[in-house]
Amino acid sequence: MPDSKRLIQSIASLLYLSTEKLNIGTFEERKLLEKVVRDSRLERILDFIVSYHGTSILSSILNFQSSIPTFNHKACALLAKHRYLSNIITLNFDVLFEKALQNNKVPFEWNLPLAARVEYHKNKKSVITITKPHGTLPFGDFFQQDYFLAATLQYAGDHPQNENVLAITKIAENSPVLFVCGYANNDWD
Repeated sequence: MPDSKRLIQSIASLLYLSTEKLNIGTFEERKLLEKVVRDSRLERILDFIVSYHGTSILSSILNFQSSIPTFNHKACALLAKHRYLSNIITLNFDVLFEKALQNNKVPFEWNLPLAARVEYHKNKKSVITITKPHGTLPFGDFFQQDYFLAATLQYAGDHPQNENVLAITKIAENSPVLFVCGYANNDWD
């Protein structure tokens, strides 16, 4: 699979060629549509696909997950291993934090507020909780389902849920320090 940037470029080019072949719109309109798609984030494109095809299409998101934790994921895992970090709140549905924690033998639990579930290994006491406000992809033996994504990025942003607000407020109240990292300042909205 291509990375998300190359995938978006491919989708934009295919869309342009399809509208050109079907003679849909003017040349300027087709180029504008291609530019809008090229400038979109993959999450935004997936949101549109879900709104058009329904949630059954969510299983296709599994194809877009990254497989290698970054330095940030690994650093958080080391902080958790040494008991300096007890909570991670992430809007990413990938499982890179989970992989980094597993690689460092750090037991964790998931807090999925929109699903009203906490998932954890039955035989291990959790060191850290990963809160995912709009759900997650599957990981290891946590889920019996193929995937669990409670809401797309668009849905979570447009419909702030009390469950998420309460979960994040509780973490903030019980944590003396909140460390925020990883924001690229280029979200589509």
